[in-house]
Amino acid sequence: MMKDEPGMLATIRQQSPELWKALKNGESQGLIFLDEANDAVSATNRLLLTYPDLHEVVNQIVDQWTRTHAPDFRQALGLWTRHGETQQ
Repeated sequence: MMKDEPGMLATIRQQSPELWKALKNGESQGLIFLDEANDAVSATNRLLLTYPDLHEVVNQIVDQWTRTHAPDFRQALGLWTRHGETQQ
């Protein structure tokens, strides 16, 4: 993710208002924690114990975002060489 691009949570809020509403509802119930300052979603143990399928959905959302945006993010941080190999 480049610095001028919106993060995962901002993108969800803008492009998927229904999903954003569901995430905020989950946060109000203490099932997940949305950290907009760090663009992070954390599932609580309560979510895992009461709704394991929903826990998996949250993991899939984060995984999909990471797979599509991690290369840009790593490159922006200088963690990739120009050949696409990670630096040691």
